[in-house]
Amino acid sequence: FKQSCFDILQYFVAAFRAAVLIQCWYRKVVAKLEVRRQCAWRVLQAFEYTRDEGDLNRVAEFFAELSRETVVSNAPCGAAAIWVDSSDEVNFPLGQREFKNLLHVLASTKKRVTKEWFERIVSEAANALQHEPNISEIQLEENSFVSICGDLHGNLQALLQFFSQNGLPSEKNRIIFNGDFVDRGYKSVEVLCILFAAYLVFPGCVFLNRGNHEDIRINELYGFKRELSWKFPNQENELLQTCSKAFSQLPVACIVDQTIFVCHGGVASSTDLHKVRTLDRSKLVSVFSPCLDGPKAVNLQEWEQLLNLLWSDPQEKCGASLNTFRGAGCCFGPDITDGFLQRHGLQLLIRSHQCIPEGWKLQHSEKVLTVFSAYNYFGHNTNEGAYIRLSLRSPKSPVTNEPVNENTGEKVHSFSLLTLNAGNAYHSKTGFKNQWATQVEVVLLERPEVKRTEQCSKEFTINAAFVKLWNHVLQFEDDILKDCKSVDKYHTGTIGISEWCDIMRKRTQLQLPWRFLRSYLVNAATTNVSRVLYETMFTGLYVVHPKLKSNPELAKQLFYYQAAIKTLFEKFFPTGDSDSVDLTSVCKRLNCLGISPKVKELGKLLETLAQILPCDECRRLNFQEFFSGYKFVEISRRI
Repeated sequence: FKQSCFDILQYFVAAFRAAVLIQCWYRKVVAKLEVRRQCAWRVLQAFEYTRDEGDLNRVAEFFAELSRETVVSNAPCGAAAIWVDSSDEVNFPLGQREFKNLLHVLASTKKRVTKEWFERIVSEAANALQHEPNISEIQLEENSFVSICGDLHGNLQALLQFFSQNGLPSEKNRIIFNGDFVDRGYKSVEVLCILFAAYLVFPGCVFLNRGNHEDIRINELYGFKRELSWKFPNQENELLQTCSKAFSQLPVACIVDQTIFVCHGGVASSTDLHKVRTLDRSKLVSVFSPCLDGPKAVNLQEWEQLLNLLWSDPQEKCGASLNTFRGAGCCFGPDITDGFLQRHGLQLLIRSHQCIPEGWKLQHSEKVLTVFSAYNYFGHNTNEGAYIRLSLRSPKSPVTNEPVNENTGEKVHSFSLLTLNAGNAYHSKTGFKNQWATQVEVVLLERPEVKRTEQCSKEFTINAAFVKLWNHVLQFEDDILKDCKSVDKYHTGTIGISEWCDIMRKRTQLQLPWRFLRSYLVNAATTNVSRVLYETMFTGLYVVHPKLKSNPELAKQLFYYQAAIKTLFEKFFPTGDSDSVDLTSVCKRLNCLGISPKVKELGKLLETLAQILPCDECRRLNFQEFFSGYKFVEISRRI
C-alpha cells in the first residue's frame, strides 16, 4: 500500500512539474507577444503625423502621367470616365427619402456626387451650423438613446456600418458625431456629404462636434485636399475654402443630461466652459495655425480654450504637460479631469481623438472614456471600431449585456452614472421628478469578414506595423547603406548597434525603439553581438505574399507601388460597396491610355498578376484585401 501511494505521489509530482513548465512556457509566449504588440502599436502611432513622402511622390508620378493620358486619349475603352452625376437621384431640398437614396448611391453604386452637389450640401450645412451654440445641450428622455460616434477619418464603410447597427437619427435616437470626419481615408468627401445631409435632414437629432482635423492647415497636410484634387481636378482650392468655412461653424462640444461632457480631444486646467460658450468660433478657421496679426487676428484666450478641447490627450500621471507627440494641446492627468468635472458639476468626459486597438478605453478612474470608430485605421485588422450608446434606466433595473438589437455588434462594456443631486434628476413629461441613472454602453462595430480572437488580433497588428515600417524604410535604402558605409571606416561590413540606431532615426525621422527593433530588421555580427551586419538588412525576401510564392520579385514590385495602385483604383476605377475590380478589364483599359513609361510599367505588373491569379479571383479582386495579405519576414527567417 505504501509503495502504491508513493507511485501515485510521484505521478502527481511529475504531472505538476509538467503543468508548471507548460504554464511558464505559455506565460513567456504571451508576454513576448504583448511586448511585440506594444512595440508594433508604437510603430503605428509614429506614422500618424509622419507624411510618407515616398508614397506621395510615387502616387504623384503616376497621376501626372495618367491625367495627361486621359485628356488626350480618344480610345473607346472609357478609361477616362471618372465622374458620374448622382444629383438626379438625390435632389434638393433633402428629405428622409433623399437621405436614404444618398446612402444607397454612395454605398452600392459607382456613382459619385458632382462638384456642384458637394458644394451646395457643404454651403447649406455651413449656413445652418452658424446658428448652433458652441456647446450643444442634450437632455436624455425615457425610452430614447443618444449615440456617440468617434473619429471616422474618411472611413465610409465604418459610417455605413454605424448606421446599420445604430439606426438612422430620430427624436428617440439622437446621434453625436465627435469630430475628425476627414483626412487619412479615401472617402472623406462621401463621409462629409452623409454627415452634413444627416444634419440637415434630421434637425435636432444630429450633432456635429469639431475635431482637430476640421482645420484647413491639417487638411492640406493629411489627405483631404489631395482627395479633393483627385475627385474634383483643378477645383480643390475653391472647395477646400468652402469646407473650411463649414468647419469653422461646427460646435465644439456637447453636454448630455447635464452629467456627460463630450468633446473631441480633452481638457486642461484652464478650460472654462463659460469662456467656451462665449468665444467666436467662426474666426478660428485654423486652430493649428491661427492668424495672429491683422483684422482677422484671433483672441489668444479663446484660441487656447479651443486648442485644448480639440488637441489634448489624457495621461496617467497627475498634472499637465505639453503634448509633444501632436505638437498642440496638452496631456492632462486624472487630477485635471477631477477638477474640470467638479467645477462644472459633471461626472464623465467622453472623447475621441486617439486610435485605440480595442476601439475604446476607460481612464482616470472611469471618468474619461475614449471612443474611436474608424476600424482598420492603420491597415487591415489593426484596430476595432466602436461607438457609445447613452440611455436612461432606473437604478433598480439590472444592467444587461445583450446587444441593443439583432444588427448590433458585441456590447463590450456597460456601466451607469447615478444622478447625485436633484438638479440633475430627470424630469418626465408628467412633471414628476424621478431619480434615474444614465447607462453608458460601448458597442463594437461589426465586421462580418473578421473573426475576432485576441491572438489573431495581436498578430495582425504586429504584422501590419512591420509591413508599414518596412515600406517606409525601403524609401531610404540607399541613404541608410551610404551612412553605414561611411561609419564603417575599415570596411568590415559591421557597425555598432548605437550607430545603426542613430542612422535609422536620422534617415527615417521616426523616434522608435530601434535597439529593440534591431533583432527583427538586421543580423548581429557573429563575433560581436554589439555590432550589426548592416548589409543583411536589405537582403533576402523581406516581404512575402501567400498568393505570389511562385513570383517573389513581382511581390516586391507590387509592394513598392502599393500606395500608387490603391489610389489609382480609387480615382480612375471607382467601385461599389464591394471595392472589387475586374483585373483583366483594368489591364485593357490601362493599355488604352497611351505609352507613358510609368503607365506601361504598371500595366505589365498588373498583367503578370492577372496571369498568376485564378480567373475567378481576377474578376473580383479587392486590392485592399490583397495588399493586407503581405507578411513581413523577420531577418532571422529570411531565405
